[in-house]
Amino acid sequence: MSNPLEESLGFNLTRVATLFRRELLNALSEFDMTPEQWQIMVSLWTQSKPLSQKDIVNITLKDKHSISRIVSRLEKNGWITKLQDPHDARASLIQQTKKGRELKALAPPQLIKHFASITGKLSNDEHRQLLQTLKKLREILGDDYV
Repeated sequence: MSNPLEESLGFNLTRVATLFRRELLNALSEFDMTPEQWQIMVSLWTQSKPLSQKDIVNITLKDKHSISRIVSRLEKNGWITKLQDPHDARASLIQQTKKGRELKALAPPQLIKHFASITGKLSNDEHRQLLQTLKKLREILGDDYV
């Protein structure tokens, strides 16, 4: 009798996400960084402006309380700083520091190297198709982060 979980899309996606997160934690360990912190730093590196906490909530799909703790840790590590939002006196904007910009030269190459041994086992066609399918599922599920 076959295992019905093996044929379940939800089980397989969750399992792969958990395994992938474990690999990401390993790859980020030398930087003392979590995957959520990584998402925020990558977002700051690719944006031309500081991000609001609301932006970060949308990127990470985490609640406001969790984001507050993650941002505090990034600030403590010296990778980001908070600025007063000129349009909202009660809000702050998150901006990378010089140390945060310097991290961009170190961390991405390390992660690319770490994951090359995993993703390199997929053909270029498999890689492209998997990425395309995952993006389509995100769209179907209402992910508005682009």
